Amino acid sequence: MAWIGLLGSKAVAGVGVGGMYVWLSQGLVALPRMGGQVNTAQACGRKDYEEARSYAASALQITILFGLLFAAVCLIFLDPLIGFFNLTDAETYTAARAYMLITCGLIIFSFLNLTLTGLFTAQGDSRAPLIANFLGLVGNMILDPLLILGAGPFPRLELQALLLQL
Repeated sequence: MAWIGLLGSKAVAGVGVGGMYVWLSQGLVALPRMGGQVNTAQACGRKDYEEARSYAASALQITILFGLLFAAVCLIFLDPLIGFFNLTDAETYTAARAYMLITCGLIIFSFLNLTLTGLFTAQGDSRAPLIANFLGLVGNMILDPLLILGAGPFPRLELQALLLQL
């Protein structure tokens, strides 16, 4: 948001509106993530790795299903969802719409990240998800200002740059 803030208040408002639905989606993905994580961990604790694989596979299948359904609902009802906020400024509405098209359309990757992190942790491996998430955050911290504001060989992409990294 710090980098988007340099683009102006309308860009920040657009990302804020679109971000509300991304944040809402995190509650939905918590269902298969938590269920899969707890059941996989318990099965691993019993040394029943076949059952653990089954729980993990089910959690991933439900995560993919929820991701696709959430994306479809958001894309089909995009304008009414944004309209809920009664935006009166066309530029803010356009920013919110662009942000939601990409973030909600690609939300499945965020869903998979959360569920896979939980499943790795359930198996006793918290290091791999920590490293993967750390590298992703460092990549975002480096690429955000370069792509949003444009620097050197990077063109100024503004909101589109933020969208590409999700």
